[in-house]
Amino acid sequence: MTRLNDTALKAELKKARETQEEIVDIAVPGLAVRVGRGPAATWSLVFGVRGEGGISRRGFERKGRRYRLSLGTYPAMSLEAARARANEFLAQANAGQSPVIALERAAAGGMTVAALTERFLEDYARSKNLRSARKYEQAIATHILPQLGEVSVDALDREQIRSLIRQVRVPRPRLDTKGGRAHGGIEAARRALGVLRLMVGWAIEERLVNREDNPASRMERHLPKKRKADRVLSIDELRAVWRAADSGFAFDNHARLMLLTGCRAGELARARWPWVDLKQGLLSIPAPEYKTNRPARGTAGAGRGGDS
Repeated sequence: MTRLNDTALKAELKKARETQEEIVDIAVPGLAVRVGRGPAATWSLVFGVRGEGGISRRGFERKGRRYRLSLGTYPAMSLEAARARANEFLAQANAGQSPVIALERAAAGGMTVAALTERFLEDYARSKNLRSARKYEQAIATHILPQLGEVSVDALDREQIRSLIRQVRVPRPRLDTKGGRAHGGIEAARRALGVLRLMVGWAIEERLVNREDNPASRMERHLPKKRKADRVLSIDELRAVWRAADSGFAFDNHARLMLLTGCRAGELARARWPWVDLKQGLLSIPAPEYKTNRPARGTAGAGRGGDS
C-alpha cells in the first residue's frame, strides 16, 4: 500500500497490463484506484455503514455489509477531489448515514445522467471488457457530465441534447495542458451523442428509468453528414511507399506488411505467431482484436482484410 501522488498515478497509467489492478491509497481508508489496460483509472471507495451490523455486547455499533462506490475517473477527477469525495462519504457512513441512500435521494426525481453513467460503465462497458470503454469514459467525463450530469434521465429532452451538440462541436483549448489537441469538434459531438444514445437505450432495456423513448435517437441529423473514407493510394503512391520502406528504418517491414495485407497498424503490432500461417501467407485476427469484434483474415496482396 502506498500514499498516492500524481507522479505515481501517471507512471501507473503508462504501464502495460493485461488485467485490471487495484492500487490502494493509505491516505484515505477504503480509497483505491482501479487501473486497466487503457490510459485511464477509476476511483473506488469501499466502506461500511455504522449501525447496519447491529450492536456488539459492549454496546458498540457494528458496521454492516461492505459497499463499493465508483467516484469518477482519473485524471478527470483529480487525486485531491477523489480524497475529498471519499472523506465526505466516509463521514456519512461513520455517522450511521448511508451514502448510497443519500445518492438515491439526491436523484429523487429519477436517475440522473451522472448516476446512469456510473451504472453503464460498471455494468455494461467494463463488465463486457469492451475495448471502447476508454472512449466512453472520455466522452462522458469531458462532454456529457459537464452539460447533463444533474439532469434526470426521465426528464431529458431533445432540446437539451441539441444544446449538448452545439456546445461540444465547438473546439476548446485543453485546460490541463498548454498544447495538444483541443477538446470538442464535430467528431467529438458525434461520439458524445452516440455514447449518450447507447446509455439511455441501455437504461430503457434494463428498466432503470420509466421512459420508453430515447430522446437521443436520430439526433445525428443535427450534425454534418459523415464523409466516407474513399481515398486510396494509387499504384505510383504504393510504389513510392514501398521504396521508402527500404531505408533501414525500424518499422520498414511493418509498413510493407500493411501494404501487403491491408491490416491496420495496431492489428499488426498486436499480432501473435499463432495467428500466422506462413504456408498460406495468412494472418487470422481473432474477434477481440479486430475493430468490428468479428474475426478477420489478411493475406498478402488481399488489401483490406475481409471478415470471415
